[in-house]
Amino acid sequence: MRRPGPVWRTATAPSVTEAIGSAFQWLDKALDDRSVLLIYLKMEPILESLRSDQRFAELVKEVGLPAD
Repeated sequence: MRRPGPVWRTATAPSVTEAIGSAFQWLDKALDDRSVLLIYLKMEPILESLRSDQRFAELVKEVGLPAD
């Protein structure tokens, strides 16, 4: 099993600089890698800039988290 941290950190870093596309690419990679840290998608403050994007809602659904 892979360590969940590095991919998650790489996914969250671009959202700080508004590199939205890159952030979603890394979040998709985290999903492919089955990162356990994806359970924090809806709580992680650094991902705030991604939440209004439809891709975020799709990712939340794919992870299996409730959709508010």
